[in-house]
Amino acid sequence: KISNAVMEVGVYSEQGKIETEWVANQIKPAIEAISAYFKGRLPVEKYAFMIYFYSGNIFAATASEHNTSSIWVQPEDWDDRMLGSSMAEMIKNTALHEFLHIYAPLNIHSEEKLQFDFDQPQMSKHLWFYEGTTTYLQELIKVNQNLVSEEYFITRINEILQEMQEFRTDVSLTEISKETYGDQLGDQFDNVELRGFLVNMILDIKLREKSNGLYGLKNLIIDLCNKFGRNKSFKDDAFFSEISEITQLPELLDLLEK
Repeated sequence: KISNAVMEVGVYSEQGKIETEWVANQIKPAIEAISAYFKGRLPVEKYAFMIYFYSGNIFAATASEHNTSSIWVQPEDWDDRMLGSSMAEMIKNTALHEFLHIYAPLNIHSEEKLQFDFDQPQMSKHLWFYEGTTTYLQELIKVNQNLVSEEYFITRINEILQEMQEFRTDVSLTEISKETYGDQLGDQFDNVELRGFLVNMILDIKLREKSNGLYGLKNLIIDLCNKFGRNKSFKDDAFFSEISEITQLPELLDLLEK
């Protein structure tokens, strides 16, 4: 139990190499950090992490979030040097990311997400916000709650700036978001997530500047969740106006359009 919520962890390990209790012990500090960052309140009463550890020579590591759970696929055998981090660190980061998706897009989403058409998928223009906000908060919470140093946080930002040099800049983040399932821009997901990270960081800085540090991206997320929530959506074309209205900062429209 963390704050107001019960966390459940289920693990299947093909060769029995990964213990459920060990995984739970890696996830726990990540969720405690989120709880502390949001002032001791989590947006769910029960949440389940379901993780399948597979054996074999192929590499696949991915996770999919849902309203009260996330499902992961991870390799049992983990090479720290090849993958750039330990399995423990990977589990913490994945737990942070997938759980934070409760805020966006699971409680902040457009009509395309709420009434999703699985036969003919239509994406929202604001995948940049759903993924960018989540990835930014994932890193911000770690430094805010002393899971990493400020130096690490600055290094991570610089790494993203370096990675951006490989991204297309001839298309907007909203255009890439809308065409995530298309043939032309389907390979630009990292562009949306990492450039989305930087846009959300800039938005956070602007909000803090305008409020003398009293209102930032975290406050905007909470206000948007309160206005919409799980069963209410916004119109895709109106999202920038929603942000401007909630923050009472009409000048944000220009920033977001750029």
